[in-house]
Amino acid sequence: MPTPIVNKSVQSLKVQGDEAYEAKDFSLAIDCYSEALDIVEDPVVLSNRSAAHAQKRNFEKACEDANRALSVAPQWARPFHRLGHALFHLGRYGEAIDTFSHGVLVDGDDVHLQDALMRARAFTESFVTAQPEASPRVVPQTTKPVTPTLNASTEFMAPSGSRQTGPRATFRVVYTKVVVRETPSVQAHALEILSQGAAVQGAPWDVRGLPWLQLERGWMLIDGKSLGLGQLLSSDDAPHEADSKRELGNKHFREKKYSSAVRAYSDAIDLDPQDARSWANRAAAQIALLKDFGKNLPESVVRGNSYFQSALSDLEQSLSLDSGYLKAWIRKGQLHTIGGEKNEAIAAFDAGLKLDPSSTECKEGRALSHQRY
Repeated sequence: MPTPIVNKSVQSLKVQGDEAYEAKDFSLAIDCYSEALDIVEDPVVLSNRSAAHAQKRNFEKACEDANRALSVAPQWARPFHRLGHALFHLGRYGEAIDTFSHGVLVDGDDVHLQDALMRARAFTESFVTAQPEASPRVVPQTTKPVTPTLNASTEFMAPSGSRQTGPRATFRVVYTKVVVRETPSVQAHALEILSQGAAVQGAPWDVRGLPWLQLERGWMLIDGKSLGLGQLLSSDDAPHEADSKRELGNKHFREKKYSSAVRAYSDAIDLDPQDARSWANRAAAQIALLKDFGKNLPESVVRGNSYFQSALSDLEQSLSLDSGYLKAWIRKGQLHTIGGEKNEAIAAFDAGLKLDPSSTECKEGRALSHQRY
């Protein structure tokens, strides 16, 4: 999508921030953008403040603003570049590559994203193909992993340029087959191959930008997205954490903080993408934002809005996971009603009524669709 139109109420402050940025007064630029954001959550201003934070080497805040911009304008490519750049400078190379890849999917013509993706991949692959240098031996944990039982003679070495990122926990194999390796390198000797569903205990590590799980003996790659493999392991705690994030989203939604709700639901989806509720809830928050921003707009414009498209995609994903989820059908009907799509709205409400013939929301929504059109 093209660059969103800046909200008129903050246009002047945005221009002041841009001028300060061009003059390399990044602190003043941040102040101007922040004042604008106190008035309205504008994606262009958020993206620009992200860039200003990055110039001051404050990459955590740059990530935060880029994520906020994406929650408001998920089909706009520039925040993907901002976010990927910040993640890369934080040493989170796998996440940076994943972000650039998503951006290219959103806008395949963006040469800046294509170049950033190519450079990030080349940089990361130089680490992946290199055998990590071994540091002094680490004493193994006394708690044995659930699986596997590995060769007891295998030396357990912590690589240089790495850090532990979390406590020891139980993980499950998501991918069809995952290799346990002697050292955290895809070129390292394979000790064992585990199949989908197998449970392992270990501590997560960041090894030169790639996430690995340190077992009692050996290492397993947690996430191989940057290598084209996808998610390999997931934490057994992820569903519980996802519930907490979804509840946080519900709290924000009740408080009418819809952008914050979208971010919380997105976190829940990242933790547990198989939960239909989080997808449908994120759609509900985007529908609420659409109602705020789409007042008095022609229905054709509403249907082209990124909130509409993202909400529809989320609802379709929710229903693909659970076709019997009544709330998803109701929200789908409401979304089509807002977009002026009478037949689609009625079809969604009818699907809901098949699940629950007494549903007041489906009956009222269906009647409203008939009245409006």
